[in-house]
Amino acid sequence: MVRGCPPPLVVYNGMSISNSMDTESKHSYNKLLETMHEFVAELLPDGLFRYVSKILADDSGYKPEELVGTNFFSYIHPDDTSETLHHCEGLVKKGTSIRNCEYRFRKKDGSYIHIITNGEPLYDLEGHLEAILQVSFNITQRKKVERTLRESEEKYRILFENSLEGLFLFKEVFIDCNEQACRLLDCKREDIIGHDVLASMLPSQPGGRHSAETAQKYITAAFSGEPKVFSWQHRKKGGEQIDTEISLKKMIVEGEALLLATVRDITEQKRAEDELKRHQDHLSTLVKTRTAELSAKNQELSRSKEALVSLLEDVNHSRDELEKANIRLEELDDLKSMFIASMSHELRTPLNSIIGFTGIILQGMSGEINADQQDQLKRVYGSALHLLELITEIIDLSKIEAGKLAPYLQEFSLNELINEAVTGLKYQIKEKGLGIETDMPHDIHLKSDRTRLLQCLLNYLSNAMKFTERGMISIFAKEVGKMLEISVKDTGTGIKEADLPLLFTPFTRVDTSIKPTPLGTGLGLYLTKKLATEVLGGSVAVESQFGNGSTFILKIPLNAEVQGLRFSLKNTNDPKL
Repeated sequence: MVRGCPPPLVVYNGMSISNSMDTESKHSYNKLLETMHEFVAELLPDGLFRYVSKILADDSGYKPEELVGTNFFSYIHPDDTSETLHHCEGLVKKGTSIRNCEYRFRKKDGSYIHIITNGEPLYDLEGHLEAILQVSFNITQRKKVERTLRESEEKYRILFENSLEGLFLFKEVFIDCNEQACRLLDCKREDIIGHDVLASMLPSQPGGRHSAETAQKYITAAFSGEPKVFSWQHRKKGGEQIDTEISLKKMIVEGEALLLATVRDITEQKRAEDELKRHQDHLSTLVKTRTAELSAKNQELSRSKEALVSLLEDVNHSRDELEKANIRLEELDDLKSMFIASMSHELRTPLNSIIGFTGIILQGMSGEINADQQDQLKRVYGSALHLLELITEIIDLSKIEAGKLAPYLQEFSLNELINEAVTGLKYQIKEKGLGIETDMPHDIHLKSDRTRLLQCLLNYLSNAMKFTERGMISIFAKEVGKMLEISVKDTGTGIKEADLPLLFTPFTRVDTSIKPTPLGTGLGLYLTKKLATEVLGGSVAVESQFGNGSTFILKIPLNAEVQGLRFSLKNTNDPKL
């Protein structure tokens, strides 16, 4: 076989006669063949391409010479090979023509085009099968359209069947309906499909309208292209009547004009409307009654006017007295501020002296002391520290409640602050034989009032140390969004559920199993809450089970300026504070 040889395409009684053409006729015929829109190909009996028209080659991405000499069946989709081979074998063995054989032909890029083929046998002058002539069409686009139509029909059917409203498709008789339509009328599809549209109606509608005549007017208008929406009363199969709202719209289905009726049950809506009408009538009666009552009240109010004028005079007099009282309260507030400042100086100065000189004596710097004296001086030293702590907490609380404790914002490392707090209490914690650990994912940097945050953390640690006899105190810190969460967990006695609401209140001590009860002012947690909420812009919380330790939690913004903290700066320039 020679590649690219002229195709013997002229057939007479199944015989190829192209060989009898002269050269000019063959050239004209080949030129005509290449201008055809159909795919033309010749297959040898063994399935090899002998000729391929240019349009087939172009559509499949090959050049004609790339296909000639290759096996036709190697390009057929595996799922279509068996059927295509069957058609070709029938032509080879029995001489039967191939009609409307569909298969997928692999393109050069690996994708497939859909082809439909007709085929005829070609015989030589001796009557032997020379080749198979194929004339084919590219039906890929048609296949896409068919698939799109199938998908559209499937979507329509899904929407049709799953609609929450009853759908009826009809002309003179009902052609189709969905399940909701059957539920609406309490019947089966066979009770609807095929039945006359007008025959199943009630004789008349509310208001005396004749059902069949009225419905026919609506149907005629809808068929003319005018959508109709109207109220209608139906009767279920069991006889129960329901109120509905119907929308009629013209549709073209397979070339035929039909109507789609969308039916919605408005029985409950009608009942609600009737009930609303009854309420409106009732309200109208009430309004008339109340109007008469108000008229009588107006007369009574008119008589009370003179009494009100007299009362206003008394109120004005009382207002003057209140203004004088407010001035006096402001004076008292200033006196309180002066008292707080005086307390700060007059009480803390001698206490600091007592603490300092007692410490010197305890260290033996003024001479040796015996064991009893040392014990008694330690008691004095501890009591003085306790009193100083109480005074400091009371003064801080007074400043907070007076709105005179403003935050001093600065950027700092949380890791350094926690280390400072642990170092400050390390001796007392070690003396009690407790362990302490910290856990934070990384060093967190924040912008807040470092001094007040340290004070809150020290209060938490001091509280944990007082109520933990053995075990461990743990400090956890993590970022939660734009907030910093610090938790102090202990292995102490824990807190009873009934006592949890008493925490963070002033001068409150809850019962514990520790005897004697640890010393404390009862203000530490209360001050911590005030500092956290009113100075640091955060919150406090506690989690505890009696006998299983406690966890005290502090949340504050990582960036006080971003969070827009609101602080009272009243009198912050007061030198006494």
